[in-house]
Amino acid sequence: MPADVTLRHGVAYLQDIGKEQPKVLLFFNRTFIVFIVCFVMIQCRPVGQDRNTLMYLSRFGYLHPRLRATQGNVPEDVLKGAVSEFQQFAGINVTGVLDSETVHMMSLPRCGVRDTSKFDEGRKKRYVLEGSRFFVNTLSYRIFRYPRNMEHRVVQEQLARALRMWSDASNYTFIPKYTGKVHIGVRFERGSHDDSEPFDGPGGALAHAFFPKYEGDAHFDDEETWTFASKRGVNLFQVALHEFGHTLGLQHSNVKTAVMAPFYRGYDPDYKLDQDDIDGIRAIQSAPRLSDLKMSNKTSQKQR
Repeated sequence: MPADVTLRHGVAYLQDIGKEQPKVLLFFNRTFIVFIVCFVMIQCRPVGQDRNTLMYLSRFGYLHPRLRATQGNVPEDVLKGAVSEFQQFAGINVTGVLDSETVHMMSLPRCGVRDTSKFDEGRKKRYVLEGSRFFVNTLSYRIFRYPRNMEHRVVQEQLARALRMWSDASNYTFIPKYTGKVHIGVRFERGSHDDSEPFDGPGGALAHAFFPKYEGDAHFDDEETWTFASKRGVNLFQVALHEFGHTLGLQHSNVKTAVMAPFYRGYDPDYKLDQDDIDGIRAIQSAPRLSDLKMSNKTSQKQR
């Protein structure tokens, strides 16, 4: 082919590319925009009516228990409000949607006791008192069932250490017993164990405890790998320190550094009570008895 013909063909080809280039750029621009929109929708998707989301929000006090059975029929504003409340309590960005940060927080190992409920009469910031307490300062405890993967001696030491930390911050004294009735019973259980709060295996809910008016027992999931002084598994001392806070009458705190925050943060060799926890336990012991309040009300009425 002659050189001039080849040159003319080459020029014509370049001119054609030049004419098509805006279209090509437009195509790639549109494709990029669609990609970004899809990515954002995945990362910040609207609250779904999936069973796991409803169960989580209901279990931990953000939705009324009856709503979790109405999968697909929970009003969108109610569900968005529940997610927003969880985000606010967890200390993350409040968006009302299941973004990646929210999904991550919901996947963390945690205490099985509910955080709060929008159906309660308000919520104080920081520590929250459940409303009941032991009216004696010397409390007995007993381990009724031990975990399968830890020596009995080590379990006794770690639980005693956790109770001692609460004792140091309050006027409580804890005495171990090996027979008979006690104030605080401790059990390591699996799955359903006759308290309407079944465990869910490794991860998820690590333990739960009952407030003083419900006898103050603490239950730990025996399917967890309980450890001490190790990054492996779940640290028994840290979880026990949290659960005994419930046993003494504290609810969950929205202070991230507090022991009574609901999420397990991993092994911390310097784990100890936060000032928020200390303020909470001291407020419990300084609270008057309900009978004292009633007597005070009667007295004040007589004086009018």
